[in-house]
Amino acid sequence: MILKNTIKLLVEYLKKYRWLLIIWVIFVLFTLFLTFLYDRLPLIIHKGLFGQESFYSGFITNMYNTCLDFLVLTIVVAVITKIKEKKDSMQRYHEEIENCRHWEEAEATYKIRARLLELNRMGDKEINLSQCYLRKVILKRLDLVKSNFKGTNLSYANIEEGIFNECTFLGTMLNNTIARKDEFKKCTIKNVKFEDSNIKSTKFYDCIIISTNFSNSDLSNAGFYNCDLQYCSFENCNLERTVFKNCKNLNIDSLNKAKKLSYTYVDKDYYGILEITGKTKDNRFRTSQNQQ
Repeated sequence: MILKNTIKLLVEYLKKYRWLLIIWVIFVLFTLFLTFLYDRLPLIIHKGLFGQESFYSGFITNMYNTCLDFLVLTIVVAVITKIKEKKDSMQRYHEEIENCRHWEEAEATYKIRARLLELNRMGDKEINLSQCYLRKVILKRLDLVKSNFKGTNLSYANIEEGIFNECTFLGTMLNNTIARKDEFKKCTIKNVKFEDSNIKSTKFYDCIIISTNFSNSDLSNAGFYNCDLQYCSFENCNLERTVFKNCKNLNIDSLNKAKKLSYTYVDKDYYGILEITGKTKDNRFRTSQNQQ
């Protein structure tokens, strides 16, 4: 697979810089032409220069060596130029996102979305999106690392099937958002508005989630693993088959106000303070409100 991708990348470079390849082909043809004349120019062959018996034969040999050097040089120049162009493009895209910061118009949303997707496609995962207006944007399958979402407006957006690793969400607006099947790993999530959102099957691993409002959201089949959930609200949420494993500061009062808690997983420490009417395997439980 790696070899296939390397060959594909090499072909792409050679297509872009085909003028270098054309020069190399011309040089090779010229070398073959001189080789063809070797037996037809005896006077030059028998005349030696610089202490050589045959200057012509030595010259032809060096030209073949030059053909190989020229090919290698063409590839190296193409790769270095492509890398520089990619770096310059990425820097320009970051600057364009910076120019759209604090601009709360649909036009800003379109520009940021285009540059964000292009940066992600180019392999750039660390992007500063703080104070960006991304309301109603569609950003599926994002892959971001150490990105900043401080004060970002993502309300009514679609960010499903994304991966957010060590990202920071401070005061982010994620209400009425589709965030299904996302993965949040080692993220800091503070004072985030996550109300009325579709967060089904989303997983949170080793996250610090403080003063975040999940009210009225669908968190069915979601999972919180090794998370700090201090002051988080789950009022009127669908927590069917949701997992809370090794979590700290779980707000039990808010959890008991959830719309659905059927077959939700919690650690055994919470059995005595939840409204449990029946346990199932793997520490799951059902509440009295589900049987009404």
